[in-house]
Amino acid sequence: MPELPEAETIVRGLRRPLTGRRITGLSVRHADVLRESAASLRRRVRGAVVEGVGRRGKNVVIALDGGRVLLVNLGMTGRLLPQPGRRPAPPA
Repeated sequence: MPELPEAETIVRGLRRPLTGRRITGLSVRHADVLRESAASLRRRVRGAVVEGVGRRGKNVVIALDGGRVLLVNLGMTGRLLPQPGRRPAPPA
């Protein structure tokens, strides 16, 4: 598991490219670690706009519109791979 400085580096690296972007899809490599099915998670976050990216301990906290939060535990490798999208979400 990444240590705290690495977790902070990951969060800082995600903050700018993710904030203000709309989630158009989600790929889950290890569905067994989810608290719900991968399909359910995809449905719940698809279309959400990322309002901010932060950290709570070694976990990445992605704040979504509507008061929703996506909590990501970095696991052993600490990999979270955002993919480029087409364009930012329009201003609210």
